[in-house]
Amino acid sequence: MLGEVMEWLVVEPDDFIVDMTLGGGGYSRAILDELGKEGKLVSFDRDIEAVERARGLFSDEPRLTIHHAPFSQSAEFIALHSPVGHDGAVFDLGVSSHQLDEAERGFSFQQDGPLDMRMNPDSDAESAADFVNNRSVQELTEIFRDFGEERKARAVARAIEKRRETQPYTRTLDLAQTIESVVGRPRPSKFKKAKHPATRCFQALRIAVNQELDELRIGLDNALNTARPGARVAVVSYHSLEDRIVKNYFRDKAGRCHCPRHQPVCTCGAKAEINILTKKAVKPSEQEVEENRRSRSAVLRVVEKI
Repeated sequence: MLGEVMEWLVVEPDDFIVDMTLGGGGYSRAILDELGKEGKLVSFDRDIEAVERARGLFSDEPRLTIHHAPFSQSAEFIALHSPVGHDGAVFDLGVSSHQLDEAERGFSFQQDGPLDMRMNPDSDAESAADFVNNRSVQELTEIFRDFGEERKARAVARAIEKRRETQPYTRTLDLAQTIESVVGRPRPSKFKKAKHPATRCFQALRIAVNQELDELRIGLDNALNTARPGARVAVVSYHSLEDRIVKNYFRDKAGRCHCPRHQPVCTCGAKAEINILTKKAVKPSEQEVEENRRSRSAVLRVVEKI
């Protein structure tokens, strides 16, 4: 949804813009194309491979500074670059195409690789293998249910527990096969492409391993707290959990009242900090979905700081 994001972001030549999710550099490149000589761009990514690849790609670009850090740590870096704040920020959430396509990163249920899933593979954080081999059935059930909305969450957790008693999980396809044996293959349909049965559970594990929802909440705070009046923040999410957090966060910041409905006068003190520019979520065009099937679940929301 690069085109839609750039239309809403409205980059001016001298702006200071923040790319919270550097990834393959697509948004950073588009922003640089809009900036003038005095404009500045700061980009963040916690994946060292993405950072090193982008530093090579943009090696001759003095307007861009790349930080190897999660966007939950972006506020202090933004303040260093501009004490008065930024003019616009963009989030492109979820896992990148490069991470999905590289089997060694352990995100894919269609290619065999080590069961890792860490956005920063050099970190000391638990891998997906640590989660499935060491967490209790109850903990795994909650992960699959809450982060993947998997209806057969408990049955999958029990199947994992049974298998790991004799053979711990180390590979992605081993886990995918266990999940498929419980969830089953969906019935084929000529109207809709069927999801792989491991999709929801792999998503849930990835979110848990990388603490993605907590990161998102902090990142949204950072983006708004460091924004100048008139700055726009654009967020592209790819599943309902992310979008629900973004939507509710923006509604609260737009001054949504939290008083009981029957109460005649507001006493919660809600105050609008932003205007919501996208009254309804923006979705990709049919042409974009045809060209890039991974964009089919994308949802864009944009706000402007008051």
